[in-house]
Parts: sequence; structure tokens; C-alpha cells
Amino acid sequence: MVSPKVSPKVPPNNIYLKITNKVVEHNAVLICIKKPLSLN
Repeated sequence: MVSPKVSPKVPPNNIYLKITNKVVEHNAVLICIKKPLSLN
């Protein structure tokens, strides 16, 4: 999580956001793939 020492006013790290977005998208894809397989 975000360190409490970091001020919310400081713009977030774009690279960190991009990696986070990729991870979220990847997890979402895995969930979408696993759900139909688990129903079979």
C-alpha cells in the first residue's frame, strides 16, 4: 500500500500505476478464464 509518509498531493508514479493496471487486468483475465472452466 501507499506509505503514509508520501503526501497525497504528490503525483503518483506513472510506472507504478502502469504495472498495477497490468496486474489488475491480468488477474481479471485469469478470473474470466477460470470461471467458465470451473463450471464445466
